[in-house]
Amino acid sequence: MKTIAICNHKGGTAKTTTTYWLARHIATMGRHPLCIDKDSQASLTRMLHGRIDHSNAIGDVLTGHTSLINAMQACSIDPNIGLVGTDIKLNQVATYVQSRSPNHNLLARAIRAQQGIIDGPILIDCPPSADILVVNALFAADYVVIPVDPCEEAIAGMKRMGAMVAELNELADAKTQVLGCIITKANLNVNAHLDFIQEIRETIGNPFVLGVIPLRQGVDAAAKISAAYASVAHAIMDRIEA
Repeated sequence: MKTIAICNHKGGTAKTTTTYWLARHIATMGRHPLCIDKDSQASLTRMLHGRIDHSNAIGDVLTGHTSLINAMQACSIDPNIGLVGTDIKLNQVATYVQSRSPNHNLLARAIRAQQGIIDGPILIDCPPSADILVVNALFAADYVVIPVDPCEEAIAGMKRMGAMVAELNELADAKTQVLGCIITKANLNVNAHLDFIQEIRETIGNPFVLGVIPLRQGVDAAAKISAAYASVAHAIMDRIEA
């Protein structure tokens, strides 16, 4: 049961889209991925057709009102994908978690309690921030995948996320590994985007780049984006299962 946090400090880098398509493709491999939505915008919850009631949100897990397995719901679009969703009340939960001590390991404890029950992998869709909810996600994660779109702000966010993981490993004795980045929304017909892609490859090395997702638009955009994520999903599973 491996846990992967999908995060970047910058918003709009396709974190939720990445989580969604990784889960869809991993499910086709005979695995049973569990998606955890830790962004109060609840975009992943909506994309996976999740329904939130009074006791099945990730906030209820973090506050100890239910377990991860009891909060999990099967997705109607693919019953092999599990979801622990969220809603806007997660912002209130963040305040509660911040007041706890220790407060960095609540999600990790919830996941460990299900060892042997959830066969994973677990994919955590993180908000574009560095708050206590993200700290919990990083501490619980075995691996971090960083979506980065071709712009300076996203590259800076990727570097800050790497530094945050390193600091958490040092100060909180975490063992989180940055698995790599996924370059998203890449317009391969625009020189500026090609320059950014080259800059990322030269700065952090090709093995760190897990894949490039071209920018797609139009009625067949979803199918083309899905196809681009297929090889990325296989690359990630090969690396974490090696």
